[in-house]
Amino acid sequence: MLKLLFIFNLLWGVPALSCGIDNDIETLQSAQNDMDKEDALYGMTSSLNFCDLSAYAKAVKASYEFTDFGDYFLKSFLFQYKQYRSHSFAIGSSWDREDLELIVDKGLENYLFRVGSASGVFLGNYSGRALIATNRHVIEEEKCEGLIVEDVRGKSFTCSQIINPQSKLDYAFVLLSEDIDLTPIKFEAQRMESQTALLSAGRGYYHNEKQDFKEEKSELCQIFFDDELGQTMGCDSSPGDSGSPIFLRESGMLYGLANSTGNTMLSFSDSDYKSFLGDARFRGLLKLQSSHFVPLYRILADKVEQVGAKNILNCLNTKGCLK
Repeated sequence: MLKLLFIFNLLWGVPALSCGIDNDIETLQSAQNDMDKEDALYGMTSSLNFCDLSAYAKAVKASYEFTDFGDYFLKSFLFQYKQYRSHSFAIGSSWDREDLELIVDKGLENYLFRVGSASGVFLGNYSGRALIATNRHVIEEEKCEGLIVEDVRGKSFTCSQIINPQSKLDYAFVLLSEDIDLTPIKFEAQRMESQTALLSAGRGYYHNEKQDFKEEKSELCQIFFDDELGQTMGCDSSPGDSGSPIFLRESGMLYGLANSTGNTMLSFSDSDYKSFLGDARFRGLLKLQSSHFVPLYRILADKVEQVGAKNILNCLNTKGCLK
């Protein structure tokens, strides 16, 4: 029995003893040409089989710092990582979704809505009916009949009409059968710069089995950069946060709708992310290691054919038709 235990403990300790990622990084750093750099990166993929999960962040960071192959190898590293951990949503050092606090202090909690299995935000009353904004992918397969719409306290409302703009941008509207006694939300229609502080709240299920509304206001919850369909951000989010409002943290004004997140976040620190933001080499990494939202400045400028959506966008652009 003692012999078996000895063998078991020896085998259990092999991965930690065999992880050569630091040596591989030194080899990569000293490589003199692209062929040697590629060889070192392929060597890393073998070494990672014997490392803990934190080593993947080291390997990926080094691939961007010391080579031009970061984007190419990133997907390979992430695929390998998924074999050991299927879903990880935290951006930075910790998972930062918390109970509503700043949202309440700013008087924004009443604008939060559940739409189906995800989230939405009350914009105001449009032609006598409450207007909710959410993502297109939240309602794309839904019909009004049976669609759950509830406010932050669980009060139910009846869907009257779904307005899908059929846009490449991920947004849509839901009209309820009644109005809501609440002033229209204030929103920012101008593009904001990278590193603008954000505030978000939604029903994401990660560490939140009941899907209560949770807010995100951490230091990394900020705009990262523009991409083809909106902007990326460092706010922690998970499935269920789709359609949730993105507010400007300082003013409390609505700025956009959260619509997607990566599900294989590596263990980069907050300071890593801050350094990545200031270095163009890491743009491809941040694209896959961040969450995403559709800003209102993109939505309001959208050219759509769907009449109902076009009328609502015209209404929002006039900043006066919502009651």
